[in-house]
Amino acid sequence: MSLLASSALASGCRDVARAFGPSSAAAATRASQLFSAFGERYTNVTREPKYDVARTRIAEAALIPSRVFNDTASWTVLTGSSTRTLFVAAEFSDGKYRFGARKSVDMPHAVAEGRHVIVLNRTGEQQYVWDTDVDFAVGSLTPTDVDAFFTALFAASEHRGEGELRADYRAAFPRTTVALGRLVSLDSLVPVNAADGSTSMTMVAHMEPKRIEQRFPLFAKWLSKYIGSARYRFRLTDHGGATWLTADGADARLTLRFRSLHGRLLPLAGPARAMPDTLQLLTDFTMKVKIFTVGVRNMVSDFRITREPNERSVVIVSRRDPDWSLPLITARLIRSSLQFPFQGTGIVLALGVRDKTPGAQSILNRRSHLAVQESGVLRFLAGLATHAVSEFDAGAEAEQDVFLRELFGALEADVHGVLRASAGDIDER
Repeated sequence: MSLLASSALASGCRDVARAFGPSSAAAATRASQLFSAFGERYTNVTREPKYDVARTRIAEAALIPSRVFNDTASWTVLTGSSTRTLFVAAEFSDGKYRFGARKSVDMPHAVAEGRHVIVLNRTGEQQYVWDTDVDFAVGSLTPTDVDAFFTALFAASEHRGEGELRADYRAAFPRTTVALGRLVSLDSLVPVNAADGSTSMTMVAHMEPKRIEQRFPLFAKWLSKYIGSARYRFRLTDHGGATWLTADGADARLTLRFRSLHGRLLPLAGPARAMPDTLQLLTDFTMKVKIFTVGVRNMVSDFRITREPNERSVVIVSRRDPDWSLPLITARLIRSSLQFPFQGTGIVLALGVRDKTPGAQSILNRRSHLAVQESGVLRFLAGLATHAVSEFDAGAEAEQDVFLRELFGALEADVHGVLRASAGDIDER
């Protein structure tokens, strides 16, 4: 969600704020609910003891599930000999966002309420499957609003120069500019207008953790150590080989490239045409943990966009074994377990918004599916992951929460200010 905030800021257009609803009043309500939901999610986060224990143990056992499968302290429901489930309820009350483990959890029915379901199935000797389903209530935002938002987001950069864009976002999002600018510098915005009316945009942003070191020392250190060491390239292509969007990163610097016309993405080169709903995501990613650099290269995933009347979602499915970047210390370890998650259903990641029940909360849903076959190489990787997670838990997460709470508060205030000015009759909150 913080990436979404960065993109909205970079677009620098008041039309992005107005896209949250069919009228200024409706947009103000929906935007306020959305950003206040995320602001509350990161306000004074507290966790009941059972959940606090469970989440740490489950995170540490993600690649070695046998460590947690028979740990009754980590689960709220044990079904037979093969299935373990953790239900988690989350809500904002008395100035705190509270997480608690439960025997069962209903769907969220109030803004900022959450429902987490983590299921671990044992499917064979040293073989397990993780399924995670997270629902978060975001108010009355509709899937149509999501479409309108992204259309306005891309359209905002069309037929304008860098100076105009910068002046616009600073005027429309002054609080967000300050809140996000504490950590991220927008180095350049380079729009190139073509004869066919389309605009190609290159945006370069640079994260500088030292800027927040005095107030958020642990968060800054964690970002410098892990995000600062990350190198990545993401390319969104169609099955004909055309590239629609790229994101490249190294040394905490992100370069984003896209081309649009009337707010709709086009291929980076060639004639204008509609983007298909089924594409491919090509991924290279490495990160340094301790003294080791680990990651993947040439990872090819299906990227599916769902546009239904009551749902907008993106589903990423990875069924092809990538090339792995692993240290020499793992050279003699059997690596067949690295191919295992990509078989059958593959690795599944999904994110979407739905409002399928009239009058009920719109739901931001995140789900994942991962099969694991335990092995020596996964134990090695699990050790590295545990190290990074432990450092995050040891103070960095709490500081991150404060940073994000302030960022979403700034976004809410700025969007409301734009819409109040548009309508002329929306009271200050």
